Amino acid sequence: MRWKLLAGIVAMLLVATMPAGVMGAGEISRDTKNLSCTILLEKPRIEDKGKYVLVDLKGSTDEETAFYMETGKPIIPVVAKTFFFPIGTKINRVNVNIERKCYTLEKKIEPSPKPVVLLPNVPVEPEAKPDPSVYNSDSLYPEKPYKIRYGAGIKDGEHVLIVNIKCYAQYSPARDIIYIPERVDISIDYSLPEKPLFSGGGADLLIITHEKFKPYLQPLVEHKNKLGIRTLIKTVQEIYEEYPIGCMGTKRIVKDKNETEIPIPRDKPEQIKYAIKDAIERYGIKYVLIFGGRKGQTLDWWVPDRKSLNVAESPAEFHCDPGYSCDLYFADIYRTTKSGRLYFDDWDTNENGIVDDWFYMAEDWDNPDYYPDVYVGRIPVRTEWEAKIAVDKIIKYENDGGAWFKKAVMVSGDTFPPARGASKPVYEGERECDVAAGYLEKAGFEVEKLYTSKGNFNSYEDVMRAIGNGVGFVYTAGHGNPALWGNFLPMARTEDEFVLGHTVFDIWRYSNDHYAFIVIGGCHNSQFNISGQYFIDYLITGNMSKHVRLSEHYPYCDGYWWLLDRDGGAIGSIGNTGLGYGYIDEHSTEGLGGWLEPRFFHAYAIQGKHRAGEAWAQAITDYINIIGGVWSDQVDRKTIEELVLLGDPSIKLGGYASSKDVPGSEESKEGRHATLQAEKPVWKAGTTWIFNVSNLDLTLNNVEGRYIDLHVKTGDLQMEVSKVEEHYYELFFTMTNLTVSLSIDFDPMVKGLSPIKIKLPQLEEINLSGRIWVDKETMGIISISLDITTPLYLTKLPLEEYNISIPAWIAEIVDSTYPLVLNAQVDIDFDRPYTLVKFPLSAGDCWGLKAATVSIELEGSIESLWLRVLYTLNKVAKLFGFRLIAPEYEKLLPVIKIAGVKMSFNLPEIFGRAYADISTFECEEIENVTVEAGSFSAYKIFSVRHIGEYWYSPEAKMFVMAKGNFNGLCPVVKDFVLELKEMRGV
Repeated sequence: MRWKLLAGIVAMLLVATMPAGVMGAGEISRDTKNLSCTILLEKPRIEDKGKYVLVDLKGSTDEETAFYMETGKPIIPVVAKTFFFPIGTKINRVNVNIERKCYTLEKKIEPSPKPVVLLPNVPVEPEAKPDPSVYNSDSLYPEKPYKIRYGAGIKDGEHVLIVNIKCYAQYSPARDIIYIPERVDISIDYSLPEKPLFSGGGADLLIITHEKFKPYLQPLVEHKNKLGIRTLIKTVQEIYEEYPIGCMGTKRIVKDKNETEIPIPRDKPEQIKYAIKDAIERYGIKYVLIFGGRKGQTLDWWVPDRKSLNVAESPAEFHCDPGYSCDLYFADIYRTTKSGRLYFDDWDTNENGIVDDWFYMAEDWDNPDYYPDVYVGRIPVRTEWEAKIAVDKIIKYENDGGAWFKKAVMVSGDTFPPARGASKPVYEGERECDVAAGYLEKAGFEVEKLYTSKGNFNSYEDVMRAIGNGVGFVYTAGHGNPALWGNFLPMARTEDEFVLGHTVFDIWRYSNDHYAFIVIGGCHNSQFNISGQYFIDYLITGNMSKHVRLSEHYPYCDGYWWLLDRDGGAIGSIGNTGLGYGYIDEHSTEGLGGWLEPRFFHAYAIQGKHRAGEAWAQAITDYINIIGGVWSDQVDRKTIEELVLLGDPSIKLGGYASSKDVPGSEESKEGRHATLQAEKPVWKAGTTWIFNVSNLDLTLNNVEGRYIDLHVKTGDLQMEVSKVEEHYYELFFTMTNLTVSLSIDFDPMVKGLSPIKIKLPQLEEINLSGRIWVDKETMGIISISLDITTPLYLTKLPLEEYNISIPAWIAEIVDSTYPLVLNAQVDIDFDRPYTLVKFPLSAGDCWGLKAATVSIELEGSIESLWLRVLYTLNKVAKLFGFRLIAPEYEKLLPVIKIAGVKMSFNLPEIFGRAYADISTFECEEIENVTVEAGSFSAYKIFSVRHIGEYWYSPEAKMFVMAKGNFNGLCPVVKDFVLELKEMRGV
């Protein structure tokens, strides 16, 4: 009896939290067996839209309203009401009584637009075409005045039975009349469960990971436990052992504990889902963090994804998404009916052995429950260094907080301009951002809008500036792929009028020690299953597969790269794992991504869901309850399936602490963009520059079968103008006493190819010298001649790999007296001067690289006095009928020649704007730079979003510093720095 009383109170409290009635005056009465509700609606708004009218219920009631839209059929207003009961509740009866008023319309109701995929070259119909089967009929559309749907979900951390009721206006097109609800009376008879279905309560957060990453997660577990988020870790190794895979088609078995029907797991994703189910029932977990993605840059997984086989595209578009990652699968654990019976939701309701299938034009498909039952997020780590960054950022974010969090930035433009087939001056992405901004402003956020229509969104630097001092949220609504995001200028006529907002090449620059949460609207920005393996395949085979054409060959997707920025970027992101969809023009916020993405901010700011996973799950739950269509329309279905949270679902947005705002630190650039030009230098014989060059240390060993270990200890680089001729300069350069070691064991994982194994001994005392011939007119490189000299110490060479055995005492004598010496010569010739720097230089200049043919010749030798001695002794020995060395080695002496290698290949032309506003080389500004040789006023040049940066000084007539910013892209690689140490005779 105590349980029934408690459950009754919970049910009443849950229902009491839902808005009801018109203008706050709805009538609700309730007891433990019956709930009744009255919804009152005022007169609808009938908007004249020229050829058609639009009937809208927004503002007529406090309940949620939307539009029922099927392509080509009338846009019908809907009012939605959702009730929540303790899980296990039995719904005995639902009675819906609707009082309606009939309106006569002077024009037909506007037909529903067709969902548009966010791709180029896809036909867009600016005006929806009416479906004659409906518009010529006098029957009511839709046929039924309301629909009732039952589901199992989660609300405020409690598992609930969901009863969703949608009430429709009904329209007779041939008679030009529409029936609009004025009063809706709902009565629900229900029986509470005898006992709670879930009694566990020992944990809140379950982390599912590979045993490889478990040690890196211990600080996060301790941090969460201190915050009161009780946390468990379960490895996939434990899961696979505890829940063995059965055969597809195996009989369902009954779990005695809760009498819940479950299938024997058919594959690894289902094993993981079964483990989540058990964790709910044993421990009461609410949050699930999937901590793992692909295994390095391979196609294997540390923690696998589930691919949806909902093919929403036509065959012409199918190549983009033959199967997209769907982490909602791991959140939707249960399905239920009004009887209160709970089932494990395996997403194979048609029992054909295929999970989550709805093939194009199919007549039978799976119908999952879809409501999240736990709050799920994924951090798709591939390496240990990623794991460390992710954990450190979560702990820092939740501990720090800051007033900067109460700021937000919206970034967008014209999503469907004339270049994409639309014709109206309606900027869809900006409308969507306006909706999100409105929600945040109600919660006290200061919102900055960067819109192409305002003229304040012209490049990624505008975005970088806006979030530079720290913001809580960023929302970018537009177009994307796994590597970039952007949107169009207003009424853009061509694809060239596209502004890039962020790419995988520049996210590392958002380093301000404040982590935003970013929502990215567009195609594939959160496609975490991409892999550098596709690029490896391309390099080896030369076959540009669809994966490369679709930008799936990058190491990480845009949405995840925001998390990898160690000193900034984002704490979490939400985006699509597949193609995004939207409506054009003024309907852009009425459904699909244009409704769902802003709803995340509604969940946070209006509904008070302040943890990332709760806001994500609430947005999806709201889409199902208000917009609907997920069981009848493939695009609506895909819209919720592909929306993934990359990040910790339990993280409290804004953190737990607060601190003073960070004062503005934007550096003024006034005066830095000078109008002066740097003319090409004029060198004279004897001019010398000496540079410090940083060392290189790189070890990659995160995946079995892929090991790379490279270490280079450098010396000073000295360059001298050795000759000045009429048409060219000759530069003599030297670098002495280098040390290099390299070990590679790399399986390309390409069929038919064996692993690449290279193990060079540690080479010491390497000396480089050579000459560079530079064209006076263009300052382009004509040719390069490089000489390499290094001793080869027998005691350090892997002679056993060549079946060579030398007594240790002999090797030591050779090494200490006259060691083997490698001499190599490399000659590089260009068919025309290859210009890297375009003179004259001035701020704002942009340039690329011209096409060229390059020829390379390589030859060399290995020499030693001992080789000559050995050769002579062997000849003497042969006079007496025996040999000191085998014939195959004898023919190499007395000087071991390295066979000459000749090759040539074509370098393609690379334009100044490699893509949109990504510059191959661009002169940014003039700034003062200090190096060991002194302080210089230098022209700063950058390449590919500042991954490369170079400072040229007219005073030094040379670059005084060059920097490769690799650490921001990959923390296991240090930045490369070349810095002027000394100059003479300038």
